[in-house]
Amino acid sequence: MVSDRDQDAEPDMLADNVRRVLDAAGGWPADVSGGNGGAVTELAHVARHPGHIRTLVAHEPPVVPLLP
Repeated sequence: MVSDRDQDAEPDMLADNVRRVLDAAGGWPADVSGGNGGAVTELAHVARHPGHIRTLVAHEPPVVPLLP
């Protein structure tokens, strides 16, 4: 959760926030989708909590800077 409004919204932090929302909704495993930055958040979510996601549609994640 963001306590410092000047803090960057890092994918791992956002992924933990998504996990909290899905925990509150009570449904695992979940089917999720995300576009652009949301896709990056959900990729981080899958990496951090692999058993929580059944299906991920990651539409156009901006990962070009990560490629060689």
